[in-house]
Amino acid sequence: MVKENRKLISIVVPVYCEEESIGPFFEALTDSLETHVFDFEIVFVNDGSTDASLTHLQNLADANENVKIVSLSKNFGSLPAITAGFQEANGDAVVCLSVDMQDPPKLIPKLVEKWQEGFEVVWGIRRSRKDPLFKKIFAGLFYQLVRVIAFPNFPSGGFDLGLFDRRVIDIYCSLPHQNTSPFFLIYSLGFNQAQIPYDRAERLHGKSKWPFWKRMTVAIDIITGYSYAPIRLISLMGLTLFFVAIVSGIIIIYQKLVLDLGGAGWPSLAVMILFIGGIQILMLGVIAEYIWRISQRVSSQPHFIVKDVYQKQTDHADGE
Repeated sequence: MVKENRKLISIVVPVYCEEESIGPFFEALTDSLETHVFDFEIVFVNDGSTDASLTHLQNLADANENVKIVSLSKNFGSLPAITAGFQEANGDAVVCLSVDMQDPPKLIPKLVEKWQEGFEVVWGIRRSRKDPLFKKIFAGLFYQLVRVIAFPNFPSGGFDLGLFDRRVIDIYCSLPHQNTSPFFLIYSLGFNQAQIPYDRAERLHGKSKWPFWKRMTVAIDIITGYSYAPIRLISLMGLTLFFVAIVSGIIIIYQKLVLDLGGAGWPSLAVMILFIGGIQILMLGVIAEYIWRISQRVSSQPHFIVKDVYQKQTDHADGE
């Protein structure tokens, strides 16, 4: 129960097949919050888990009145699950972090302190990360690309942890659902933002539910959602090929009419056709990515469906 004049912090945690992580995460989370002067609720979003995750969450909710479970009808992915959690959160500020313990719950009080100083968005910025080498390389290249074509001041280490003021969450939830990261959308909204660096730990239980193809899909969503650079690149490539074709045509005509050169040039012709054909297919692919995302934004297909919301009810005395 929220005490009078105390702020309520909602903590949104997406969960997908994390039965081994839920117990240690909840213990670490409650330990990090018990000595601080604010109330909190924990909103677990069960993203269609197929293991015993939901059972573990229900046990926590039965034993703790400040635990709420939002169950989605199937696995929609962690990004839609985060949005579902934002819509169910009641706090004056909302924190989002993962259940795998890579982002430390002990960082939450520091986020709250920054928020109490007047910042409306507070990010936990990765200073270092204990991830596989390939994942580090991919993440580094992606965030560098984001800095070049979309957000010049974007943190080089990225973020998966943040605190957002109630006003920011209300504005975010009022926007049309998009097939992009909630964090990138909130970052693009502006507001008074602060950053707190931390070292990302190694996953203790289970395996990551983010395979390479899913990371690549999100990367494409973000790049096409916040930058026109790919379309501009297509235009420049088309213009360049146009001038190359004109110059090549002039050279061929000059060689034939003035120098009387020519003959069997099919190998070079075949190479040019393959090259130009490949460029055209690449251009069509990029344009198709934009068209697909536009169609998703204007379609009525839901990005997630809340199947059930469960929270233990507090008993009240008669007459209250």
